[in-house]
Parts: sequence; C-alpha cells; structure tokens
Amino acid sequence: PSPNRPVREIAPDKAEAEAKKLSGEFLISRPQRQREILEILQDTKDSTGNFTQALIDLVAQAKDEQKELVRRALAERLSRQTLASLVKRLTEEDAEVRLAAVRALGIKGDQKAMPELVKLLTDSNEDISEAAEESLKALSDGKDFGRNPQRWQEYIDKLRLR
Repeated sequence: PSPNRPVREIAPDKAEAEAKKLSGEFLISRPQRQREILEILQDTKDSTGNFTQALIDLVAQAKDEQKELVRRALAERLSRQTLASLVKRLTEEDAEVRLAAVRALGIKGDQKAMPELVKLLTDSNEDISEAAEESLKALSDGKDFGRNPQRWQEYIDKLRLR
C-alpha cells in the first residue's frame, strides 16, 4: 500500500460480497470514484483472495482508458506477496496475471527475481517481455540492456561476484 494510506482488513465472510459490490460499482462510476475503488481493492487485506480476483476480473471488463489503472492496482496488490508466490504466478495461463506478477516483481524490489525476469525477456507476449525489461531496469537501478537475455545474465553474474 502507499505509505500514507492505512491498510484496512476485511472479514473473510464479507470479502466476496464486498469485492463483487466494488467491482460492479467501478464499472459504472466516475473516474474519481474509480480511483478510490481501485485503492480499496489494492490495499485491503483479504485472506480469501477475493479482492485480488476482483482486480483480475476487472482488467478484462474495464474500458481501454481504465485498463492501465486496473493493471497497476493489481501489480501493486500482488507486490505484497512473497517472492516464491510471485514466481509461481509467472506460470499461470492468464496473461493478465502473469503481466501483473512481472510488474509486481519490479515493484517488490528483490533482485533475487532477476533470473526469472530474464527468462521472460523473450516471451511471445509483447506486454510481458516489455514488463520484464522494465522490472529488470527497476531492480538494477536503471541499467538498460534492452531485451538481451545474455547481457542481463552477465550483469546478474557480476552482482553475485560482489
């Protein structure tokens, strides 16, 4: 969550209904309310996974101009997961989940994710390969080896020598 926003928790028995209500409201709301809803879906602690799923579902339902906001909220939400959980999500069939996981790895800031991201530089999904490159840049303080897996791997190998 953003440092200045408190994280709220939702009771497991209320999570599904609340996530559905917020999703439905998002689709018919004005932009300001949509941003508020995305913050709630992004930052609320939910042990059931319903808020994460609501964001995944909203990516497909959102209008083009809203999609990027929803994708960003999903990546921010996923960035709170463990490195192992995010790496596991990289193999999911849903391209939006994979994309969010790639972005979340960059947000998370753990350089141990770099080898997994290098593997995705040549992914057939352009969005995923682009996001992998962006996340690698973020994890390497702005180094830019494009989508060249060999150059990135050499950089990672040098990091290990230190």
